[in-house]
Amino acid sequence: MRSRRRVIRRHGKVSAIRDNGSHGFPGGVPIVCSRLFFILILTLLPFTFPPRGACGEPSVSRLAALENQWVTAVEAGGGGIWVGTAGGRIAFLRPGARNGSAYGPADGLPPGKVNSVAVLGGKVYVGTERGFGVFDGSSWTVIGSAEGKTLVNVFLRAEPDGKALWAGAVNLSGALLRLEGERWKFLGGRGKGLLNNIQAFAFLGDTAWLGSVSSGVLSMNGDRLRAYGRGEGLPPGTVYALEPFAGTVWAGTAGGAARYAEGK
Repeated sequence: MRSRRRVIRRHGKVSAIRDNGSHGFPGGVPIVCSRLFFILILTLLPFTFPPRGACGEPSVSRLAALENQWVTAVEAGGGGIWVGTAGGRIAFLRPGARNGSAYGPADGLPPGKVNSVAVLGGKVYVGTERGFGVFDGSSWTVIGSAEGKTLVNVFLRAEPDGKALWAGAVNLSGALLRLEGERWKFLGGRGKGLLNNIQAFAFLGDTAWLGSVSSGVLSMNGDRLRAYGRGEGLPPGTVYALEPFAGTVWAGTAGGAARYAEGK
């Protein structure tokens, strides 16, 4: 004869299970064993399913070397990631590592918040609020000036083909410069003009796109320079970021984001 179980409900909740036979499950398993079975399942459940990220889902790894740090710059290169902080330090981290190599002013890095990092020709270039440093893999060199222009509050970006490095010095006598090999070329600035406050870069084809603190977005192709502002649909305010994507250029400003595409 099949066993029958009766559920007693009190105040809308299941409070107990009474078994008219001595069986918890068909097949003759006692009710005590069935409870132990459920306890065992609940105990093993967290180990049965992998943590988020283990099956290809998005996950975020927190790095011990950067805990509680204000990260201001990130750049890939040299088989790892270079990370700069507002506290004037830069760390090199390899994939899968929780710690890495860290450098600061005591190691030769120019002091001040790290504005940007660029990797070019086996060297690491770091622009900070108070200088411009180059790391060759063993030591740091501080470059105080180039083409007679003082390099402070420097923002950097390397061309994707690895041919040149662009640098913008944002200060009262700021400048825009381009480094090819070992030679710097002055492109504009000297404390006036559109190229005095460049802090963001993007490259699309033969055109360099430049984001300014006060002059919107500029495009430079050879000697041709064109400005884009509110009249062309650019949100107002300082341009903080530029990025090419699918034949267009995206700009992030203090007033929002915008996309520019030729003829669109």
